[in-house]
Amino acid sequence: MKFLILYCLLLLNLNYFSQVKWNIHTDTTYKWYYKSGDEFSAVEFNNDMWMKYLPWSRNVISSGCYYKDENTTIDSGYISFMLDRHKKYEPLSDWELKLSDLKRHPERLKDNSYFFDYSGGLIWSRKPFKYGQFEIRFKSPSGSGIWPAFWLYGGNPNYEIDFFELKGERNNQMHVDVHCPNGCSNYRNSFLDFSKGWGHWIKTTNYFDNEFNVISGIWSEEGISFFLNENYVAFYKGKFDLNMNLTAGIGIAQNDGPFHPGENKTTKFPSSVIVDYIRVWSDRDTIYDVKDNYKLFEYSNSINTLSLKKAYPKSKRVKNSKKNNSATQKGSITLLPVFYNKYSLSIAGNNLGKIQVDIFDLKDNKVAGYAIENTEHYILDLSTLQTGGYKIKITVLNQELIHEIPVINPAKIGEER
Repeated sequence: MKFLILYCLLLLNLNYFSQVKWNIHTDTTYKWYYKSGDEFSAVEFNNDMWMKYLPWSRNVISSGCYYKDENTTIDSGYISFMLDRHKKYEPLSDWELKLSDLKRHPERLKDNSYFFDYSGGLIWSRKPFKYGQFEIRFKSPSGSGIWPAFWLYGGNPNYEIDFFELKGERNNQMHVDVHCPNGCSNYRNSFLDFSKGWGHWIKTTNYFDNEFNVISGIWSEEGISFFLNENYVAFYKGKFDLNMNLTAGIGIAQNDGPFHPGENKTTKFPSSVIVDYIRVWSDRDTIYDVKDNYKLFEYSNSINTLSLKKAYPKSKRVKNSKKNNSATQKGSITLLPVFYNKYSLSIAGNNLGKIQVDIFDLKDNKVAGYAIENTEHYILDLSTLQTGGYKIKITVLNQELIHEIPVINPAKIGEER
């Protein structure tokens, strides 16, 4: 064990970092470095990273939904956000009482308590973010009124980036949007109408309750790009110059409220959104503790689960959506350590073709090679190699992706280079 710790420290001093993602475009590639996130593989909920409620309240009076800790649970490497009937009074603090909402249903207020029809689940990041790539792998239920979402919220007041909002009654569509106090600039809806907001519904080729899918967004100084399974969906050109917290969860719409319709006779309760992981990537290189590198992804479900029925956008053209270079993206490759001497390649996108992966030692001698095609996850088993530093070269779409990786091999202590 002392030898293993020594080699871990040695590799850390070499500044090796092995959690990276490449966004692959037609003629170039953008490299990202893991910054934060949760694989939800731990036995217990990470209270240091997340809260199970909104920082200003546990309720959304406008939709009659109360957010309970018990509705957010971790099991078998997934986190679930449950929507259920509630039918109970819950106490509210004075600062939680919005007069505009209470006027709609004053009969629900009783001695500073409010009667909620539904309970929901969500998480809110304790740490705020500014810029980066944000992604979630999830499976969402169908049913009228069911309203899952994944978004950034900045307050100040009401700055918001919605990477997706779904509705259970239109479960083969995703809604992307941005919100800010001044309307985030208005877009022309027709020749005479200049007041159309930017948000869009995007039709997809499959239903979100059929299989796990990945929705992601890139927030930069230029604007926000939206992706479904690494396929370009839309781009909003505009600047959000503030820190924002990351949120995911499930709620319900009302028949007389925003994002209607609400529930009907076919809506099933309880219903849950199931999330495999949430990851945040930075375009700036970062170095993390070696122990955390190798433990974080070892039990991730995405490493061993194939998604054979993923959804893709039916059209890459979105009305009022100004394009940027994200429109040329073909897919992505993510490199993650799953043990001291094994790495996972996650391959997303439907236009990447054959992929060649070669491993070189630091003297540029090729020590391993893999030809990959028609798979979404591939494990690189480097357990035959000696402990030390190596270089991985991935050839895809006539581009070479190169990164240095460590191999720590306890079975070969004494043979290290």
